[in-house]
Amino acid sequence: MREILSRLIICCLFAIGITGTATWSGAAVVGPDDPDYIANVIEEALQVGRVQDPAERILLLQQMLERRIDEIELVAAENKPGYIPGLVRAYETILKNIEHTTEQATGEGRDVSQALEVVEKSTKKHTEVLTNLLDKVPEQARAAIEHAIEVSKRGRNTALDRLRKIQEGDVPIGRPDDAGPPDDAGPPNGKGKP
Repeated sequence: MREILSRLIICCLFAIGITGTATWSGAAVVGPDDPDYIANVIEEALQVGRVQDPAERILLLQQMLERRIDEIELVAAENKPGYIPGLVRAYETILKNIEHTTEQATGEGRDVSQALEVVEKSTKKHTEVLTNLLDKVPEQARAAIEHAIEVSKRGRNTALDRLRKIQEGDVPIGRPDDAGPPDDAGPPNGKGKP
């Protein structure tokens, strides 16, 4: 978990390439050039690191996705396209963390389907927002926005695929695959305990 948390913080900070200090309030969106930005990103990652429940962790990561999209919109509106590639890299890293958390949780038999439904809906909305931005950003930011659209689509498809597998029973919920039969299952012939 520490490794994931460290990678998330480092990627967000280096992808954006800025410095500053303050605390994350969860309030208004601030751009990467705001002095409070780095502290906000660190606080977000620390919140994720404190959460043990995978569904709750996925939801917090999804909130981070929302914030990166809001920041992309903000810097596009403020005509600061140089920040867009870093924000897109941060967005992609967060989606990878959602995928990792989902894989780990479902491998342990944990049901994260409700959280995945939220991710699916939000990434669908992100694709729409990013598509609308594509014609509004300068040429230098278009490739990053196009990449973000593909990342968002891929994230949505991954969430949909995992949801489908959960609903069809391909991903067992309740017990890990290698847990064996429950203690009270008795012998395979079904005639009670040996």
